[in-house]
Amino acid sequence: MKLSANYWMFKGGLEGKKPITEAMAEAKQAGFDAIELTIASQGVLTPDTSRAECEAIVRQARALGIEIASLASGESWTSSPTANSAATRRRIIAFTKKALQIAEACAPHLDAIKLGYPLILSGGLSIAGELEELDKPLIADFKVADIPNTNRLIAEQVFDAGFSSIICHGFTGGDAIRACVGVAADYGGACFVVAEMSHPGATAFFHGGTAEKIAALAVECGADGIIAPATRPERVKILREIVGKRKILSPGVGAQGGDAAAVAKVVEGIIVGRAIYEAKDPVTAITEFSAVRKA
Repeated sequence: MKLSANYWMFKGGLEGKKPITEAMAEAKQAGFDAIELTIASQGVLTPDTSRAECEAIVRQARALGIEIASLASGESWTSSPTANSAATRRRIIAFTKKALQIAEACAPHLDAIKLGYPLILSGGLSIAGELEELDKPLIADFKVADIPNTNRLIAEQVFDAGFSSIICHGFTGGDAIRACVGVAADYGGACFVVAEMSHPGATAFFHGGTAEKIAALAVECGADGIIAPATRPERVKILREIVGKRKILSPGVGAQGGDAAAVAKVVEGIIVGRAIYEAKDPVTAITEFSAVRKA
């Protein structure tokens, strides 16, 4: 399992003032395998950053021996692609297009690219086609949850657009899951099923045996893996017994209360964010998470 630090975790990162080279060096020194860079309208990495500058960042990462795992942005938090204002929509769409240029420049150092609704709503599925040319796995984080035929139609559009994986909900039943799994298999792709979500409200519906049934159903339907909450490690362990060697991706570490050490040995991937960049001493926090990875 690889552990990646987010640029915002470092002092000065949220303000966009931390030099990228320094952030990468600190992440490497703390024992991280990779770093997620961030792009914003202002700061050290913006849509106006040139390709040459991006390529220089990639070279610096290689020299430090650290991967650039992904590229994040919070730009749509204040400029929604679905805003009523046409000017706001145009602004976020233009930003998205430039962000894709940054992603292309950093592609040689990326492991995979995950796309969610905000980006797709702003630029359409055709954006996936642009990223597909970078020869990187594309994950459609759409949490598809509809009747089988609709799921099938959505999945077909997803894979036709160039995605390699899709995430769907499992509470909709076996026929709905199989619709996504079947399309994924036809395209040589993968399907991951949400067995249990990480937020507190999820317990109202996912407990009482529901998540276990979904996990078992995911296995029965031939899914490649499940989503399980790091906020409830005892639940992850139970679900691991059900899914066996299938992959588990576990969100909710840090801000939602999840303990990385409690789930690191039973999942293939964990997500860490605010627990580091909101810490009084981010480097110390990073080192603690790094120790968990090495354990």
